[in-house]
Amino acid sequence: KMFDGFNNILEVGCQEGLGTIIVSKAVKSITAIDYYKPHIVSCQERLTGLYDNINFMGFDIIDAPLDCKFDGAFSLDVIEHIDPAQEPDYMKNIADSLNENGVFILGTPSLESQQYASRESQEGHINCQTGVQIKDLCRKYYENVFMFGMNDEVLHTGFLPMAHYIFALCVAPKKFR
Repeated sequence: KMFDGFNNILEVGCQEGLGTIIVSKAVKSITAIDYYKPHIVSCQERLTGLYDNINFMGFDIIDAPLDCKFDGAFSLDVIEHIDPAQEPDYMKNIADSLNENGVFILGTPSLESQQYASRESQEGHINCQTGVQIKDLCRKYYENVFMFGMNDEVLHTGFLPMAHYIFALCVAPKKFR
């Protein structure tokens, strides 16, 4: 619903397309990308023709920004899997894929939550960060960053070190300023 009425949205790291389908109901068009081609092929086979406003595309955002400029983008449960050395490319290329008033929503498990994660989950989470670290990272690329924490079903603006999951709402990429 946060993208309700937006013309074109980018999803970075769409996996099996669940988030894509949900967001597609509120926007004019959505481009969903993933570097892992089997996910894209699966989405194209299962969902093409069912939703005429979705475009699934194999693309690694770490390599380059997209040519199209989007009104908004979101990337949930991705940054914690990005090698910290590649994080600047990930963040910059998303910002460079947005128009001047673009909005980016980043979601990730907090570093503090990892003590409760399974061993398998911890092995894949190579880049978990605190809320302060996420805010500092996002402020390098966006003029305004609003932080939210989530525990269970409750979204809040409270004490981020107690949040299990962190959302950063980023507005206005700095490349235009």
